[in-house]
Amino acid sequence: MEKQGDILTLSIILIGVIIAIGVLIYSTTINNPLEKSIYQAEIKNTQEINFTQTSTCITTTQNKNCFNTAYADTPEERTSGLMGVGEMKKNEGMIFVFDSEELDHGIWMKNTFISLDLVWINEEMIVVDLNLNREPCINQGYCPTTQPTKPAKYVLEINTGMIEETGIKLGDGVEIIM
Repeated sequence: MEKQGDILTLSIILIGVIIAIGVLIYSTTINNPLEKSIYQAEIKNTQEINFTQTSTCITTTQNKNCFNTAYADTPEERTSGLMGVGEMKKNEGMIFVFDSEELDHGIWMKNTFISLDLVWINEEMIVVDLNLNREPCINQGYCPTTQPTKPAKYVLEINTGMIEETGIKLGDGVEIIM
């Protein structure tokens, strides 16, 4: 009889552990930030920004590459960027638009869950700098920024590997279609 009691107790404990694991998994996926689209970002967990959708095209010596982009031109949109976005389709990205062409427009990867390539573009809509494979910076106290080596007014963030795959190079022309 004592053995049956031990088995019953262990069974109840096991069922409790299974339920606890299920609740934990459910609670982490029900409000999963990885499910946000690139056109929505959450700022300080209280406000959602819906980005304008644009197309950003880069003409290389080989072809014209167009990306469906979220358009970030306000301080709030630029700060939020791709925070909380867990994936983008191959032809998606975000275009950051600054008020002026400068060297000190820093891009950080704070709470960005995907690696990105950065394409820096000047006022004349020419590619002036490239940064490959910028890694995410998740839940760290300090996230470094990346600045261009030449003055830029725009930064295009695209999936890592897309600069190489599409043949984007310095001097290529860019067009933003609203």
